[in-house]
Amino acid sequence: MAVLPISQQITFFYVQDLVRTAQFYEKILGLHLEIDQGGCRIYRVTDNGWVGFCQRESPKPQGVIFTLVTPEVDGWYVYLLK
Repeated sequence: MAVLPISQQITFFYVQDLVRTAQFYEKILGLHLEIDQGGCRIYRVTDNGWVGFCQRESPKPQGVIFTLVTPEVDGWYVYLLK
């Protein structure tokens, strides 16, 4: 089977202090804020890659959300069922 396309990628991280995190990525690294969702902020890293940060109140926020974007959702569904 041919490899199905993946056109974009977003990785989300949970943070305790979204304001401080945003200052670092915007002011120090100079990343462009693509979308501000209130509790999550998404920054463009490359033409087809983003990083997002989401506010979590827990003492040690854990977890990562790794998102792959594809125009072939149905094809990936069938492939992954195998």
